[in-house]
Amino acid sequence: MLELSAFVSKTNKELTKFLMALKHKDFSISYGGNELGATFKELNDMFRDISNQYGKVQTEIEAQYQLLQLIIDRMDIGLIAVAENDELLLFNKPAEKLLGISGLRNWKSVDGEYPEFSREVDQIANGGRKLVEMHLNYDLIQLSLQVTNFQFMEKECKLITFRDIQSE
Repeated sequence: MLELSAFVSKTNKELTKFLMALKHKDFSISYGGNELGATFKELNDMFRDISNQYGKVQTEIEAQYQLLQLIIDRMDIGLIAVAENDELLLFNKPAEKLLGISGLRNWKSVDGEYPEFSREVDQIANGGRKLVEMHLNYDLIQLSLQVTNFQFMEKECKLITFRDIQSE
């Protein structure tokens, strides 16, 4: 009876360790304790295999994210994604360059820096586009501006795309 209790206790500890590693995306945990027999070795081997598979998937997701970020930053179009709470979800490098601002976390900051730009965006209906002339960084520029609404993680969001058509 004491051996059964020790076996169940060890199994529970290893199972908890495995589930906590998955929860925290820690794929470096090792699983040992094969001294309790062949079935326990099989269980540990399965834990290791599942952890390795999750680790590979996580690496692939990260690589895809990095590729997407590289593409977004290499475009010649400014992209800004704004959540319904005014949080900036995306503000790519061309947007930073065109507006001459970086490091912003919310739409109100953009509005504070460029109220004319913000006002034009607010006036465009979903799926609408507009050619606007405005002063940015002391220059008069012509922008092709488009606004599209979308849902992301159960939030209403707005994608703002723009480019300087004068420089083309």
